Amino acid sequence: MKKLLLFFVLSTVCVFGLIGCDEDELTSSMKDFKIIYNVDQLDPDVQEWIKATQESTGIYKNQFNCGNFILISLGDHQDHLIKNIEVKKDNYGYIFNITLKKSSGDRQLLDRMLISPIVLEADADDDSTRYDVKVIYQ
Repeated sequence: MKKLLLFFVLSTVCVFGLIGCDEDELTSSMKDFKIIYNVDQLDPDVQEWIKATQESTGIYKNQFNCGNFILISLGDHQDHLIKNIEVKKDNYGYIFNITLKKSSGDRQLLDRMLISPIVLEADADDDSTRYDVKVIYQ
């Protein structure tokens, strides 16, 4: 009986642990940044900068009248999608830990994930703030 109860409890914990993430979980640690999902709603100057910059792999920042933007371009990862973005702040600036997951044919999974490039609006306008990216493959 104890084994059955233990099995039931462990099964319940596993089921809740395997439930998919939503957009809040995808970006839960990004309190100083806002992900821009639809760049068509941005000012034409920002859109032009994104189009000109997104082909180059790296992290870029630019200040516009409408706000401060960061563009993270991961290059060509056609078979991967962005599963999670975690931001850590240290004495030098921010580190974006980006987890990539190999894509599958599951359309529901695709709806909850991002693709490169990532466009962020930053709260801070400090020119001395440094940004770094760490890519994790799963």
